[in-house]
Order: sequence, then C-alpha cells, then structure tokens
Amino acid sequence: MSGFSLCSQSSRPAGADKTVSQSIMPQILIRCPQFGRSVPTGLVTEKIKFESLSGIQFALLCPACGRIHRWKRQNAWIEGEAASVAK
Repeated sequence: MSGFSLCSQSSRPAGADKTVSQSIMPQILIRCPQFGRSVPTGLVTEKIKFESLSGIQFALLCPACGRIHRWKRQNAWIEGEAASVAK
C-alpha cells in the first residue's frame, strides 16, 4: 500500500494542536455505524494519495464498538477536514 502508513494512537503527542500536528500526516477516519462517532482507521496518508484510492475495501476492528466495519475511501475522510460522508 504505497502512500499509506499505519499509525497508533500513541504516535500523536497528547494534546497536540492543529498547528503542531500539521507537519504530521493526518489520519484516515470513518464513522462507527453503531455509535455514529468518528474513529481512526489506523492509517495515515497525504490528501492527494487518499483521493486517488478507489475500489479497495478495508476492514477495521472498531475501537468504539468492537465490531468489524468494512469501509472504502468514499466512506472515510482525512483528519482535520469536515466529515462529508453520511451517517
């Protein structure tokens, strides 16, 4: 998966504001269908590479509800941007 990296919650400094975190690649987020809350997928990417991703389905063990959610780029967004996907 060229252009994507795995990350862990601990890889981001606690309390980091957007000014500091802009130099760090943003996380890809999805909405948990069970609780409607944004959850990190564990992947980070640059916006241009995220937008070129299509046709690939990913699986995520959701940290919010413990279920496996399958998602595609159309169901996800980049951290720091408004979620443009339907609940």
